[in-house]
Amino acid sequence: MELVKIPDAELEVMQVIWEREKEGDVFSKVLTDYFLEKNDWKRTTTLTILGRLEKKNFLKIDRELRMNRYTPLVKRQDYLDFATKYYLENVFSNSVKKLFAGLLDSKEVAKEELLKELKAI
Repeated sequence: MELVKIPDAELEVMQVIWEREKEGDVFSKVLTDYFLEKNDWKRTTTLTILGRLEKKNFLKIDRELRMNRYTPLVKRQDYLDFATKYYLENVFSNSVKKLFAGLLDSKEVAKEELLKELKAI
């Protein structure tokens, strides 16, 4: 299966599913309640996003139950690898130097922290 970049809202939903999957099955009620509280999304908004993720083959939806159960078809690490490659190619023109410069310019990562992490690799 070929991965595609997904919008931020869909990625946010996938992140929650990947995290909650560790605890067991993930049901629609859990997700709709979570995003109602966190993002003030209506139930239909969350369900629409889940439907889009199913169409993109990121999720399998078991509709036999009273509440839908969601199973990720894409592993978190696989999407992380894809997204990293996507941004390196499309945002930083395949330049690791530009990527690191962008991290440092953003002030999100201190130079010392970045060097420490690189040495640990």
